[in-house]
Amino acid sequence: MTTPYLHSHLFEINDNIVVKDHNIGDFKYQYIDNFYKRPNDIYNMLSDSWVPNWKINPNSRNFKEYFDCRMDIDIRSQGIIGETKTIDTLRKIFKDNRLTCSKISINIFSWIIAPKNNVQFLPHQDPYKNVLVYLDKEDCGGTAIYQNAEGVENYDESNDIRHDVSKYKKDIIQAKFNRCVIFDGNTYHGGYIDDHHKYSNGKWRYNAVYFLNHG
Repeated sequence: MTTPYLHSHLFEINDNIVVKDHNIGDFKYQYIDNFYKRPNDIYNMLSDSWVPNWKINPNSRNFKEYFDCRMDIDIRSQGIIGETKTIDTLRKIFKDNRLTCSKISINIFSWIIAPKNNVQFLPHQDPYKNVLVYLDKEDCGGTAIYQNAEGVENYDESNDIRHDVSKYKKDIIQAKFNRCVIFDGNTYHGGYIDDHHKYSNGKWRYNAVYFLNHG
């Protein structure tokens, strides 16, 4: 069924959000529960969508042993810039009026062949704060924060997103539906799943990521 919608309406951030400080071990992060006003509508939209592949090449395991997909929402062209709530909210969180946000990236993932639990998503770094919203209802795992992931820069996730993390010291930020977590992207991190079978056989892992910069 075709359903028309406005991104600025569907992805509207809740009024009067509360940013809470938290830590796991020595790692500090922030979280916001009930981030979106209409999370169930977002979930239903993602559940009914056709989504394109992300990071794939002729030798890739993507679309052979797992589905790693991404839907990018360009804020400027989709009119969210016209309603300033998204940008204003992010600026207030970071206390930085120079921040802009060019897009929301929706990560969409499912296993074709579920691996053992020592295999997780390849640890990586991002150049700025991560603003990540969990959007599936499994709440199985979350985000791993790694203290010793040296050498992963030699791996290419367009070949294979899977990585054995059993030798890395890690802490897990627990996923919760419609929870936003904010942490330093320069720290090695990656998606983490407690039970890979929860995201296989037609069950999907969803999250949204905001990319921020100084405009």
